[in-house]
Amino acid sequence: MSKQTTGVSSKQNASPHTTLQKALHLLLLLGTVLAALKLIFVDYSMDEEYQIVMGYRHLMGDAWFGEMWEPHQTSSYLVTALMWIYHSLLGTYTGVVLYLRVITTLIQLGLSWWLFLVTARFLEKEEAVLIALLYFNIVPKLIQIPEFGNLQVWFWTGLTVCFLEYETHPKAAGKPLWIWLAGICMALEILSYPSAILVFPLALIYLCLRGKKDEQPKNAIRNPLRFCGACALCAAVWALLIFSQVSPDEFLRNLPRIVTFDLTHDLALPVGARLLTLLQGFGWECLLLLLSVLCSGVIFALASAISKKRRKISLPSLLTKGQLVTLLSLLTMIATLMIQFVYWAILRRGFELPQIHLFAPLLLALILRPYAGEKKKYLTFGLLSAVLTLLAVLYMSDLTFPYAVPHAMLGSLFGIILAAMALREQFGSSGSALIRLLLICFVLLCIFGKGFTLRGGRGNDITQVAGIMKHGPAACVLGDYMCAYIYNSNYEDFRNTIPQDAKVLIVTNMVFSPGTTPYMFTDAEICHFSIVDPTSYDERLLTYWEDYPEKQPDVIVVDCWYGQLMEDPDNWIMQYIENDFGYTEVRDGKYVRFYL
Repeated sequence: MSKQTTGVSSKQNASPHTTLQKALHLLLLLGTVLAALKLIFVDYSMDEEYQIVMGYRHLMGDAWFGEMWEPHQTSSYLVTALMWIYHSLLGTYTGVVLYLRVITTLIQLGLSWWLFLVTARFLEKEEAVLIALLYFNIVPKLIQIPEFGNLQVWFWTGLTVCFLEYETHPKAAGKPLWIWLAGICMALEILSYPSAILVFPLALIYLCLRGKKDEQPKNAIRNPLRFCGACALCAAVWALLIFSQVSPDEFLRNLPRIVTFDLTHDLALPVGARLLTLLQGFGWECLLLLLSVLCSGVIFALASAISKKRRKISLPSLLTKGQLVTLLSLLTMIATLMIQFVYWAILRRGFELPQIHLFAPLLLALILRPYAGEKKKYLTFGLLSAVLTLLAVLYMSDLTFPYAVPHAMLGSLFGIILAAMALREQFGSSGSALIRLLLICFVLLCIFGKGFTLRGGRGNDITQVAGIMKHGPAACVLGDYMCAYIYNSNYEDFRNTIPQDAKVLIVTNMVFSPGTTPYMFTDAEICHFSIVDPTSYDERLLTYWEDYPEKQPDVIVVDCWYGQLMEDPDNWIMQYIENDFGYTEVRDGKYVRFYL
């Protein structure tokens, strides 16, 4: 009887904590679901359009490295395959954006679950769940389709987790299968984001060093060979796909043009103004991190002063060096979360800036590593590859430093995991509450950022949503009023003016532009070498049309708002239209002008 009474009493004592814990978990889960639904149904951005239209033009018959000269075309394989399935089943591309976003959400769920299974070997189960939720709620560009930025993160995650499985899997550790799978992930990451090849040498070094510690020392040679073999196999399959569509001569002729004809991407190292912009972005991140360190120092000093006054004990005297460093790092991370919240919620600077909450764990990992215990060694590859990934993104893209930081998100997560390990190593079981505090704060902030903000800078957030796109690929997607209104107006104007399967050139200029999605409104054939935005409208088009005369357009579309031409009449494309195109009819829509 006394045992039963004790048991009941224990349950009653635990009840408030358990109820609060369940309520908090429910809140995080509900927030995650709502943020995911927002990303599925809200906003339609330029890079998303770019990836979808690349898939469309390939399905319409344009060949990779043939008629297609887009700089990111090697990343369009998954979108193309998924769009082919959708069109084969439904016979239309209407609503394909939502379909791709749902598929992407399922992929992210799968990767989050896999990450949970692996991190549960380093952390407690609840903490691993929070890490998985954090991974799911960080999306590099708030784009919810399989575009090159997401693919880069996914396959980098696959590569890194395969190495962790090789090290730590309870039943299959040391199996060659993980090395083969890692090689496939490496190949697909490079295909998705070619500059990610910077990670390849690090992977080989890791495999050599790890192989020397295996029971079979020959793995120091065998595993790198297996890894390279998997990469070579993927490269062979890719080459077969490419050369089944274009000849080697055509490939070699077009390859340099893909680089030289593009306005915003090149293979040169950043110099001059570009390098200065990157350094300014990095410097600003460091200043914000320094501010966070100062805030953590002030908070700790105040807590120490209060403790000394009330208990006659100074906090630093109670802490070891490791505990002090770990605690200050925790406070610094929380300070960065507050700064990021201010940017998103109060300053309303949009999603992209400053991403200090993801930058800080990467740097603080260097400080925390000596205090994180034995299992820290498993995180080394992920942290080092994060630095190389960040460099790879900055090298190939036109992104500023803060914009590029989310592409290294897995390294940020590993920095947070390292902080959790350090807290447990330094504070023992009493560190569990601090770990949960840190992880919950991170998850809450990332849910807020994903659910509230939009891409596009100052003032661009969920409060701007007031319209719906009614037709075409983006049907049922919500956006700001003018964006949705222009999209719907263009749909009607294109459908009423351009014949099905016409050869069309749309002049886009990023700001006052119909974009490239209208190509899909009438199943038009695309008559430009690249649909990346911005792209060039000058003599390079003549080179393209000379190589592919069948690509000369029947219709050219330019920006024209209620009769007011938005293109400079003296620029090359307008001079070409007036003097060389030979149009016979001009029709004005609400926001475009058609030359037929």
